Parts: sequence; structure tokens; C-alpha cells
Amino acid sequence: MSKVSSNRKTLFVGLAWFVGVLVLLLLTQQAYQYQQSTYCSNIDIQLMKSKSADKGLSINKKEVEQFFINQLPGKTLNGVQVGKLDLEELEIRLQTNPYIEKADIYTDTKGTIHIDIKQRHPLVRVVTKQNTNFYLSKEGKKMPANGQFSARVPIATGNINDTQGVADTAASPRLKAIWAIADYIDQHPFWKANIEQITVANNGDITLIPKLANHHLLLGSADDLPNKFNRLLTFYQDALNQVGWYKYKTISVKYNKQIICTEK
Repeated sequence: MSKVSSNRKTLFVGLAWFVGVLVLLLLTQQAYQYQQSTYCSNIDIQLMKSKSADKGLSINKKEVEQFFINQLPGKTLNGVQVGKLDLEELEIRLQTNPYIEKADIYTDTKGTIHIDIKQRHPLVRVVTKQNTNFYLSKEGKKMPANGQFSARVPIATGNINDTQGVADTAASPRLKAIWAIADYIDQHPFWKANIEQITVANNGDITLIPKLANHHLLLGSADDLPNKFNRLLTFYQDALNQVGWYKYKTISVKYNKQIICTEK
């Protein structure tokens, strides 16, 4: 084959690739324009259930749909073109809902709006002195308690003040301490299976109440939690297995390098 023929073949192949890519780009652009001009037809919602949910969902599909539609300029889906939707802004607005951790919104060529919702993961249920009742999520957000949803998490009671809005982030020192302890418990299977209540005394001391053993675990503050829980676990394994789980009324790790027990 001559050098001229070889060059022509290379040129032809290159030109064919160029034309193919150009056609593909044009088709893609046309498909995009068609999708953008399509009118929204319906909403498909997928909910990811929290792993700690005991009964029902913290938010249902109907509530998500209504919340979404209320964010639209005309508060209706009728006559809305896909291209007129600011999907990123709508995701941000959905994520202001206290039950929603993350929202992903996308559309298809048929005009269906797909909304994938990841619900918040509750760590602890809080009952305050003001008789407000809410969950604290993994991110420290407040989730209002409702009758259609319950979670298998510890309950925090006692001298807990809360003067903020229900949907705010936990900001008071005691709520932050409760959140830190609940988060630690959630990450360690032994404690997650055994702790059912967190109580706060008038002086701020925090005590844990196990599900089975009839004793209280005094932490004091939420400082140095790994050290305190490690001491408790060692005491459980080395001492309580010898003397019995019902010998003591209180087991305190409030003070560093000490375990102080009060017998019944």
C-alpha cells in the first residue's frame, strides 16, 4: 500500500470519528432540549428507612410530595416544565425538613420527577423539663417526635432545659453532652444493646441506666468517654462476672482512674 493511500485511510478514519462524535453530541443536545421542554407528569419517591426505626417511617411519601410541591412557585405540578426546575435548590429546601438527611432529585425523559430521600438516623429520645419531646439525630439535629414513628434508642430525662426551636441543632451544653454519649453508645454494640436510659441530675451529673442489671452507671460529664466506657467494660468483665450483676446500686467512673461502687 502506498504512503498516499495510507494517509487517505487515516484521514478517512479520523473524519468518520469526528462526524460520529458530532452526531452523538447533536443527538444528546436534542434529547436534553426535549427533556427540558417536557412537562412534569408525576413524582416518584423512594424512602430509605433509618436502621434504628422501630415502627413506621419518620416521614412518609405523601408528606415528602406535599413538602416538595409547596416549594414550587405556583405550589402545583401542573404546567411546570422540567427545565424550569432548579433541582439543586429544591434538594436544599427538602433537606431543611428535620426528618430528611439527604435528598437527591432527578428527572427522566417522560417528565417524572424522582426524589430519593435518606431519612435522619435518631440516636436518643429527649424529654425536657419544658415537656418537649424530640429525637437527636446522628448529626445532632432535632427531630420532632410523632405518633407514627418510634425508634429503638435510649431515652434521656431529668434536668434538661431546652428553649430553642424543635427543628434546630442541639446547642445547649447538656444536649450536646447527651448527644455525645448517645453517639458513643450507638457506635458500640455492647452498650447499644444494654443502655436504655440517660438521666441528668440537677448538678449536671449524667447517669446511665442499663436494661437488665439493677444498677446505675455514673459518668459525671461527657468528657473522656472512651476512657470511662473502657473502665466500665473492664469492670463488667472482671468484677461483675465474679460478684454478680446485682450486688451494686451505683458504679461510678466520674473520676479519672477510679471506679467507685455503692452496694445495695
